Amino acid sequence: MPADDAWFGDALLFQWGTREALVGRYGECYYFDFTRQFISQIGEDDDAMFQLTCQLQYELTADLRAVETVNSWCSSVKALPEFKAFALGHPALSAVAGRPARTVEFYFTGRMTV
Repeated sequence: MPADDAWFGDALLFQWGTREALVGRYGECYYFDFTRQFISQIGEDDDAMFQLTCQLQYELTADLRAVETVNSWCSSVKALPEFKAFALGHPALSAVAGRPARTVEFYFTGRMTV
């Protein structure tokens, strides 16, 4: 992230909960996801946005199903310490601690226009 809010246009997304998994391979899963959204100085609207995502998917169990599906954004450098404490102390993280992920996805999305 940039050092100050003067250049800040990026964001961090922390999301978790229950969703459809890989169609044809298995049904619902519990997912735990961190995404960094970059906003380029080149391009406009959606053409300027890129996302780097790391998502872990877990076999859905009763205790994971009980964790509410939610997301939380951090859109300023000033809010970063509070966002970090929120994410690292959240029950969504402790719910998956020590469990092997069924699938780990790490990908970059966006369109580059010049």
